[in-house]
Amino acid sequence: MIQTEIESVANALCKSEAEERTTDEQHNEFLGGVESAEAAIHRQTTELKQLIDRQADRLLRELRVARQQRDEEVKRRKNELQLNRHVLRDFQNYSQQVKDEGILRSIEVHLLITVA
Repeated sequence: MIQTEIESVANALCKSEAEERTTDEQHNEFLGGVESAEAAIHRQTTELKQLIDRQADRLLRELRVARQQRDEEVKRRKNELQLNRHVLRDFQNYSQQVKDEGILRSIEVHLLITVA
């Protein structure tokens, strides 16, 4: 009777130790899966970050080129406008001079005619 109880306890101990080993093995297997998943996630996020960085660099280069082109267009247009204003001012001054000299010559001619 006591022998049966001792054997029952011994069997229970063996069974408990086996279950503990099984639990440890399952836990280790789970941890291995977690580590694999972490590594895969890290690898994929690194790849995505690199892709995003490459895309951002490409877009920034395109933006710089567009900005340079626009700056050049604006500069060229401003130069054209300044040149046009310069030409118009010269023409305005010339026209005023012709007008003024023409009026003075008319007065000179009129004075010469009336004095004579």
